Amino acid sequence: MKPTNNIAFKEWAVVVSALGAGRQVIILRKGGIHEKRGGFTVEHREFFLFPTFFHQQNDQVVPEARQDLGAAQADAKPGGVVPVQFYATAELVAEVDDAARIKALSGLHVWTDKTIEDRYEWGRKQGIFLIGVRVHRLPAVQQIPMLESYGGCKSWVELAQPIPTAGAKPVLDDAAFQSKLDCVRNALGS
Repeated sequence: MKPTNNIAFKEWAVVVSALGAGRQVIILRKGGIHEKRGGFTVEHREFFLFPTFFHQQNDQVVPEARQDLGAAQADAKPGGVVPVQFYATAELVAEVDDAARIKALSGLHVWTDKTIEDRYEWGRKQGIFLIGVRVHRLPAVQQIPMLESYGGCKSWVELAQPIPTAGAKPVLDDAAFQSKLDCVRNALGS
């Protein structure tokens, strides 16, 4: 793990909550409208999780995650401050272009089957990126001022100031993380 980093990955706050609680170890991404010319790519193997509320809707997550969605919205900081409390390392990266394999991931993430299906089919090319992440909790939540450069439909942001990772602890122990990642690999058929 890098001692400091200034790269963050924007993701729905409800997904960040699931990742931070160890209920989910994957990020699924089609890509934002403002991604680079070739679309979404996994540009970084280590990054902070940058929770967002943009596009996040109750009916797009499974019922058991809706409580987390409400809690995340209630905890949102006024005045344009983003609470960053998790750091992730990418342990598995796959571009999944088989609808059956996407469906096999059901239960391993908080999105509804319909949300995944819509993302999978969106755009010129069917498919979705999967990033298997090992998530670490920072010793203290970092309150990051929301800058204009962090806005928009893009996945990656470069933070104005690097954040140290010292003292970050994995949210899942090695065995629990490996078990969940193995379930993902099995669903992908790899």
